[in-house]
Formats: sequence, C-alpha cells, structure tokens
Amino acid sequence: MGIASKCGVGLLTLTVSICTASATQSMSNTTRIALLGCIDEEQPIPAFERYKDLGADVHLWLGDNVYVDTQDDIDAFYEAYDLLRKKPYFKELRDQGIHLATWDDHDFGDNNETSSYRLKEQSLDAFVQFWGNADYLADSSDGIYQQHTLEFDDKTLNVILLDVRFNRGEPDGNGDILGEKQWQWLERVIATDADLTLLVSGTQFLLSSNADSETWEDYPRSLVRLRDVVRQSSASPIVMISGDQHYAEANVRKHWFDVDAVELQFAGVNQIEQPELNYYRASPVNTSLNTVGYLDVQWDRSEHHLPHILYTVENATSGEVEFTYRVNLVDLVPTPELHGITAFNDEAVFTLSNPYSSLSAQYQLTDLNGHTTDWAPVEEDLVRVENAGTLRVGLFSSSGKQRGKLLERTVQQMRLQAGLDSDALTQGLSVFYAEGDYELVPPASEVTTYLGVVSEPTVDGLATRDDKYALWFKGFVTVPEPGIYRITSYSDDGSLVFIHENLIVDNDGSHSPTPANGIVGLEAGTHPIGLGYFEDYAGEKLSLRWALKQGNQWRPVSVRYSHNPDIKANWNDGDND
Repeated sequence: MGIASKCGVGLLTLTVSICTASATQSMSNTTRIALLGCIDEEQPIPAFERYKDLGADVHLWLGDNVYVDTQDDIDAFYEAYDLLRKKPYFKELRDQGIHLATWDDHDFGDNNETSSYRLKEQSLDAFVQFWGNADYLADSSDGIYQQHTLEFDDKTLNVILLDVRFNRGEPDGNGDILGEKQWQWLERVIATDADLTLLVSGTQFLLSSNADSETWEDYPRSLVRLRDVVRQSSASPIVMISGDQHYAEANVRKHWFDVDAVELQFAGVNQIEQPELNYYRASPVNTSLNTVGYLDVQWDRSEHHLPHILYTVENATSGEVEFTYRVNLVDLVPTPELHGITAFNDEAVFTLSNPYSSLSAQYQLTDLNGHTTDWAPVEEDLVRVENAGTLRVGLFSSSGKQRGKLLERTVQQMRLQAGLDSDALTQGLSVFYAEGDYELVPPASEVTTYLGVVSEPTVDGLATRDDKYALWFKGFVTVPEPGIYRITSYSDDGSLVFIHENLIVDNDGSHSPTPANGIVGLEAGTHPIGLGYFEDYAGEKLSLRWALKQGNQWRPVSVRYSHNPDIKANWNDGDND
C-alpha cells in the first residue's frame, strides 16, 4: 500500500489542497496531522475508528508500529504487519490522507536493538514492502530515513523522518545515533525552504538521561550535533516529533535552538504506562489505555490567533480530551525586537533587543534610490539611520549564517512644514453640519450648515439627531515645538484629519470607537487643520490626541485650536474633498 492522498500526490513533492473532512476544524487554512505509534497488533485497537474519523491530511507513524521482537524469525515481521493490516478500520484509515512512517526498536527488530542487529536488512525489506515507501528512502542501503515536502495550498511542510536504529551505536557516551551519511543528508534537507519543519524520531529527543528508557541524551555527542545542525540551518520554524514512550507529552528545552526547542511526543495507541521523570516536560501526561493524538496547524494569522500548532490528545474510548498544548510558530523563529519611531527629521535611532546570546545582530539599509549598504554590526544595541528607505535587521550565527526571518522597517524622513501668520486668528474651530445616510466622511463642500465655534473637536452638543449626520471642523492648530507629531483620531464612526490640506489620519468607515494614527512634521507655530466626521448609528465619539516624538518615545502635548472669524460658511471652498 503506497503513500497516497485523496487530495493529490507526487513522487518527491506532495501537493495537497486543504480538504480535511473533520467537522471539528473550522478554519480553511488548518492542516491536521495524526500521530500514531507503539501499537500492539495482537490487542484490540479501538483508536483506529477515531483516527479514521479525524480526516487527517497527514498521518505520521512514529515507530513501534508493530511489535516484532525477534532475533532469528524473519517471518515474524510479515506476520506482525499482516495482523496490523487486518485490524478493524485500518484499511479505511490508510485510504485517506498521506501516510509517512519511521520505526523504533520493536518494529526494527527487538528491544533496544542497535546497528549490530543481525536481521536489519530483512527488517528493512519488510518495512518498505508494508509501507510502500521504497522510492522515498534517501539511501535504501543505509536505512529508512526520508524527507517529504508537502504543499498545502501556498504553505510548505517539510517532514524529515530520521532512522535512529539502522546505524545506531552503543549508548556508551561516545556512540552515534544516525551515522555519517544520515548526518550529511540531514544538513541538506533541514535547510529546505518551508513554513514549518517537523523533525521525526522514534526515540525521544527531550527525555532526561536519568530516565529508564532510551533517549537521545544517551548519545550526548549526537545530541550536540543535532543542536548545531539546527542552529546552523536557516530553516524555520522546527518542531521535533517523537514516539517510544507509552503516553503523550510536550517537552521544552529553553533556548536550546537559540529559540526554545519543542518536542511533541506521542505513543501508546493501545498501550499505557506511568510517566518517567522528565526535566523538560511542559504539559500534562495522558492516562488512557486507548489514545489518539493529532496536531492542527493553523498556517495563517486570523482575527483571534497567531499561526500555531495545537496538539490534542484524546481518550479514544470516552472521546474526552485529556490535554491540549499550543505552540505559536513565531516563538520558534529567532527574531530580534526593534524599538523606535520610523519617522524622523535628522536621524532615527532604534533600540535592538536580541535575546539570543549565540547570535549577533546586523543591519543594512536600502535607500530610496535602490542602493543597499553592506551588512554592519549593531553596536551597543543601537541602530542609527540618517536616510529614508527600507531598514533590515537580521541575526547571524558565528559562521555567518543568517537565522530566522529578516526584520524590515520602512523609515521615513520628513521635512518640517512651516507655520502661518496667526495674528488675525481667534480661539476655537469653526464647525459645519449636514444630515445624510453616510458610509464614509462626505467632502467638506457637502457639509455647509454653519454651527459656530468649539474649543476642540467633539461631537457633544452639536448634532440635532442621534444618527445619520456629518461634521467638519475647520481652522488652525498651533503646536509648541518643531518636530515629528503623531495625531490620534478616536472616533465612532469615521473621521479624517487634514494638515496643510494633506490627509494625515484616515479613520474612515462605519465602526465602533476606534483609534487611528498619522504622523506629520511641523515647525513650531500655527498650521491649517480640517477634521471631517460622520455618525452612522449606535453611538458617537470623537477626540484628537497629539504627541511629539522625543527620542524613541511619544510625549503627549497640548495644542491650541483657532479660526479666522472672517471666514465662516465659505471656508469649505478649500480642497479637503
């Protein structure tokens, strides 16, 4: 039975439309990945019915998929796989989605076996015959390790299945768990450009070495090499998936990959045992004998959620969810934090926060003429920019490899607009009024009824009805100092702010109380201002707040509004349309 998908399949790259059938998935950009492992084929497997109903896009078989446990009986491999094949709902499960499999000791051959296992060649033959994945093996003479690039609409999932048995040395502190060929292959495939990489091992990555079970920590040199391979790669984000233990858990090793290393472990589809002490455990542990585990990958940001993986473990008998564990994908990507204001007059100064001690920060600028500077080191956590353009900040390993995604900011150099003569002005803004069924702020030329003067923009006491009207405030604003100003319009419904007849704040449209910001460079003094507003229904609100850029912060300031008393109804002849 080969690797297949109702959505589509290719030989090296599997392209899959997101067509998950489960009613529990409400988002079209979610991919479901079922986790299976540690299956006693001689016992009932009621979880297969629930796995069938999951409608998963991908099924990862994590090892110990059968229990062969033999030293000399070749037929035992085929007998075990034949029992698994005949289990209720197995065929229906295999007929849906994509199935990718690796092994651990019991389906490799026998408990805790290593590369010296005498039947390993015969075991490999039985494995590829059952799973139908011979064409996917990187080197069939060196084990079953394989890599799959799965396309889900415009998202790429990189699945790397390691072979931790065929070349496994002894756990004596010096042994290797993968073998040199597999290490060199891993260095290549982990650099695949993907939205998410799953690194799959039959043996746990993050299990304390003082546990009674096998763990990568029994191979300290291999574990360090794995860490270095990930840290030297540019692939991101990476989540480790493992089996072996007869329970499920999520484990975290802080800052181990520069970012936190996260392992989602699942095994025991029809087996259960008490959990061992694990210093890296970050989740509850399930207690059900018959268990279902799966991942829902939400690829895109939604109104309420960042892209993430939601790991769910269920009791297959009762249907109860035993625990969930969430991983935000952004937390798995080394990313610097840049603090500062992108608009400037003479110089922009940004403060950089780099929490990754093994990575150095560098920056470059592409100016408005398209010229890009060389990468330069960030010194004393400060980035200084004197020209407008696109600023990029990246993190680099000691070998010069760029890690994670580049942070980009558009920096804008603003000239300060000169003020006007204010000798003939009187305090307050002129206000004009109109009624209508508006969905956007109407042009000033359509709002013509003069109401009088207000000391500052507000809707209080101005309207003769609760809904369906518009206001225009016209006059001048006097600012106390030269610099870059941020204007915040807080309105229900829409509002527009013009300075020197230029649109600075766009908070238009029908909406609940909402803030919107705009920035403008002004010399100290008096400047023309126009503020349009409309009320649709259900509440009305309008206010303006002013702040002056001071270093990397905004300092609130008070301004004074005024108008020309000789200009009333004809003020709307201006260009604020």
